[in-house]
This record gives sequence, structure tokens and C-alpha cells, in this order.
Amino acid sequence: MNTEKKVINVSALEVKFGSDGDEFSDELRDLVLKLLDRNQTTRLGAKDDAQEILAHPVFTKEFIGEVNTK
Repeated sequence: MNTEKKVINVSALEVKFGSDGDEFSDELRDLVLKLLDRNQTTRLGAKDDAQEILAHPVFTKEFIGEVNTK
């Protein structure tokens, strides 16, 4: 299978959070879905790059603190 065909296949997939997805917060699910938006003009980060992504509610001071301690 060539690379172009793989890209087409991946872009056609539907994002699903399985039964184990209950461990993800609503904010984290929202972030993932917005980052995987197929429309590159509405995808999170399309307008203001990383600043737009870091402004997402999932990136709270508590979250950043937890990441920094791991």
C-alpha cells in the first residue's frame, strides 16, 4: 500500500473512545477531537498555532503542574 492511500484511509476513520474512554475527561476528549478535525481551517491550532492549543481548558495550571512533576 502506498503512502497516499494510507493517508486517505486514516483521514476517513471516525474517532471513537472505547469503553476504556471513560477515564478521559470531557475536556481531554474535546481537545483530541479538535486536534483531529479533518478541516484544516477549523482544526485547533489552525489560527494561532500553539497559543490556541495551549488556551484550551484542558491546559490548566494544575495539569501543567502534574506534567512537570512526572
